[in-house]
Amino acid sequence: MKKIKIVLMIIFLAAIGLIIYLSIPNDRNVFDEMYYGEERIFHVPYGYTVFSKIPNIKERIRKDDVYDDILFEEYTDSTKIDNLTWYAGFSFEFSVKKMSISFGSKLKGDKGIYIAHRYNKKTKVLTEEIYVSHTKGNYDTELYYDTDTIKKYLDEADIPVETIKKASDELLYNKVISDWTKYTYSKFSKENIGRVKIERNPLFDE
Repeated sequence: MKKIKIVLMIIFLAAIGLIIYLSIPNDRNVFDEMYYGEERIFHVPYGYTVFSKIPNIKERIRKDDVYDDILFEEYTDSTKIDNLTWYAGFSFEFSVKKMSISFGSKLKGDKGIYIAHRYNKKTKVLTEEIYVSHTKGNYDTELYYDTDTIKKYLDEADIPVETIKKASDELLYNKVISDWTKYTYSKFSKENIGRVKIERNPLFDE
């Protein structure tokens, strides 16, 4: 009888161990970690995410962060690279298992340039998106994604394409990933971000 109890206890403990193992998210890269860090408390109105451990991340009530099932985080500080000042933020779309890391800077006048690293958790692909905005009125803002228009706006502002590429790399690796791996319990680093396919923007092909 004693042996049966021991065997049943071993089976019970093994089952508990298996449940715990299966409940651990399969973080194949640093972006999976960020995604899960938000997703796990998505339905907790007053909860805190892992992002709250990072300095200069805006503090706000959790329930106020959700718009159309999209959750937002943002830095309160800015980063200057060459002649541009950049602001950074995050968005998480759990319904489609995607997240974005976005950077924005003002060009001349009513124009701006934006870099968005869009991560698809299903495919493990990070796509670099670049576009410019031109505000022509109170409610009239146009966005341009084609490389010719982007280059035209950059030329008008006397900003070389190399500056945008430099900003994209430094902001992603030296700011976002560096902060994440330094202030959270990450198993990755900016030198080792894990298994992810990165698709660069065609703006940098030449």
